[in-house]
Amino acid sequence: MSKDRRIDFEPHLSRLKDMDDYEVSDRDPDVRGWKVYSAEGIKFGKVEELIVDPDEMKVRYLDIEVDEGVEGVTEERHMLIPIGVASIDEKDDKVFIRTVQTVSLLKSPPYKGGIITRDYENELKQSYFEDKETKEDEEFYNSEYFNEDNFYRARRSPGTGSSIRLSPATAIIGEKVSSGKGDYIGKIEDVVVDTNLGKIAYAVISSGKGVLGIADKYFAVPWEILKTDIASENFYLSVSEEKLKSAPEFKKDDFHKIIDADYINKLYNYYGVNPY
Repeated sequence: MSKDRRIDFEPHLSRLKDMDDYEVSDRDPDVRGWKVYSAEGIKFGKVEELIVDPDEMKVRYLDIEVDEGVEGVTEERHMLIPIGVASIDEKDDKVFIRTVQTVSLLKSPPYKGGIITRDYENELKQSYFEDKETKEDEEFYNSEYFNEDNFYRARRSPGTGSSIRLSPATAIIGEKVSSGKGDYIGKIEDVVVDTNLGKIAYAVISSGKGVLGIADKYFAVPWEILKTDIASENFYLSVSEEKLKSAPEFKKDDFHKIIDADYINKLYNYYGVNPY
């Protein structure tokens, strides 16, 4: 966010369009009007407005206008999404709510405009994350739910001092992987790195007796579709059960032998992801 002059506000949050002389910072894209997709890839609305904390110069919520017809919505409806649980696509003008299913989103208390009270914000947190913790005002936004970097990271201009969270590969190995619905899929056996480009090409997952129902199956998934739930820090895949069951598999010790351009292209195409 950037501003030309300071204006005093009685409410602690305000819509950006209601704030004279305030605008989106040059380092970040203005996402108003962008389409919004849920964790399972369903388009359910667009970003109508940004809800801003003028004292801290930070975006706290996205005001989403829900599409009519989504899960039975028959009238105009708006909802607020904490900025840190969403992210923007690296190339396309799309917003993704990576960690919350469509049904859960629509169970949240609707946003009807006007002053946003702390009681309403606590109700939102409990609805989305079952988070019943009550924080003091000065600590309320001190969580990953409201971390702007989670949202803007993919398109934030370089050299702006934005934070990047890194994890060593050894910390990822053995982590459980769930479906977008929370069903256990398996665990991360390894990650394969393209040393020419310095990128993680894919993760190797061994399935258990969960959503696949097949033991000792090893399959690769593009790193881009393996996501982290910031609320629980667990890994999950928003891929259908049928897609996972039919995924190409290989023997446990073979996955390091097949990292070539042809395999990478086939793998990414299978999951509908553009090869890096």
